Amino acid sequence: MGSNSISLETTSRSALLLQARKGDRESLARLVLPYAPGLYLGALRMTRNAADAEDVRQEAFLKAMSRLAQFSGIGTQDQEQDDLRAWVSRIATNASIDLIRKRRDG
Repeated sequence: MGSNSISLETTSRSALLLQARKGDRESLARLVLPYAPGLYLGALRMTRNAADAEDVRQEAFLKAMSRLAQFSGIGTQDQEQDDLRAWVSRIATNASIDLIRKRRDG
């Protein structure tokens, strides 16, 4: 029973990713929303400001939605999910760095 649920879960994630790549924003949201707390905490550590961290998280989601065609997760379905997490996290990290630079450089 356990392996069937795992297989179904990865199949569902793969189907969501396929739908998201076709422009289905709800599918993309279902894929990336589980990462929201981690993205927020990572941005909070970098920016040291709760409002900025929320802005960074929102920007990361918007960029992920608009740039999903650039995501090239290749490999097994589990690897693809891990790659998606890393990709969205990198977007958030870059957004945090950009915000810090913007504030620093005025």
